[in-house]
Amino acid sequence: MSASTAASALAALTDDAPSWLPPVDHWEIALVDGRWIVSGQLNSNRDTLGEGGAYRLLGPIAEQSGQQLADDGQLIRASFVHFNVQCDVWFLRSGRAWTVPAQCATCPTELAGTGTSYVRLGEGDREAPVICVPCRDRMQTEWVAGASAADADALARVKDAQQTVRDLRPGADAARRQIAARDGGTA
Repeated sequence: MSASTAASALAALTDDAPSWLPPVDHWEIALVDGRWIVSGQLNSNRDTLGEGGAYRLLGPIAEQSGQQLADDGQLIRASFVHFNVQCDVWFLRSGRAWTVPAQCATCPTELAGTGTSYVRLGEGDREAPVICVPCRDRMQTEWVAGASAADADALARVKDAQQTVRDLRPGADAARRQIAARDGGTA
């Protein structure tokens, strides 16, 4: 397929758009993986559309084409074929602004504008607490030590349970005596 074929498909889309096609802010023709495609940005109504609105407007394209909407976390895309040309209409999520608090959530270390390394606790939540790297390292060390102690305690309980099960088995006493006699000890 050539660029002129994609341009013809684009001309057909702009001259007589299908009723299921939502308003598009702008169209472009692009060479993607060796193929010419037509791509259009969903009209976001001056950035007031939002994700829910984008899904609502792109849904009819997915229904018409029989393809699922593609969502990579940044871009929501509906694909369809028009005049044998792959076409996409997409919505770009706006970037999220992350603010750095003045101080660590667990100690008095100042963070904002100081160059201090920090981490945000939680995933994708702008309201999640922010702590300095030394506090993170301290918390991780305490967690590992606690997990190791809990693992050692669990292992001891498992060994005790195994011994109890051995003692409850029929003939356990006879088996212990045989093992002890074989190993030269006493039961």
